Amino acid sequence: MRTGSPWFKTWLIAIVLASLCVTSGAASRSAARVRLGEVSVKGANQQRHMRELRRTLQKELRKIDRGKASSRERYILSAKLVKMYSQDSSTKATSTAVVSATLRRAGGGDLFAMLRGRGRAEDAPGEVKSAQSLALQAAVRGALRGVPKAIR
Repeated sequence: MRTGSPWFKTWLIAIVLASLCVTSGAASRSAARVRLGEVSVKGANQQRHMRELRRTLQKELRKIDRGKASSRERYILSAKLVKMYSQDSSTKATSTAVVSATLRRAGGGDLFAMLRGRGRAEDAPGEVKSAQSLALQAAVRGALRGVPKAIR
């Protein structure tokens, strides 16, 4: 087979088009069925907590197994850090976080599920920020634990 022949060029174009179809099909199957919507924080240190809450939510949403879901429906997850309580003592730093989230259908915005997670963390004395971060991560995981079951 010569590389300059018309048959070879047709064959090459067919291979390229077939590979593009397979790639785009895989990309559409893996497209996120749950997108992140509104993210808000109640209380002090809003900017720092807002960035961390958004980052943690995005990370946890990527972990959700979307491959087993039977529906092709799309959803929007909105979340709020409703409580962050921290205490630093001479023996330890403790923090408790509560995250509330809603899952709604992307098309019409119908409320589909209400989720809530609570996390508590301890760290060394003076490490309040670290304890807050760990508590927030645990609260987000707790809130999102119900998402895979809800979207099946």
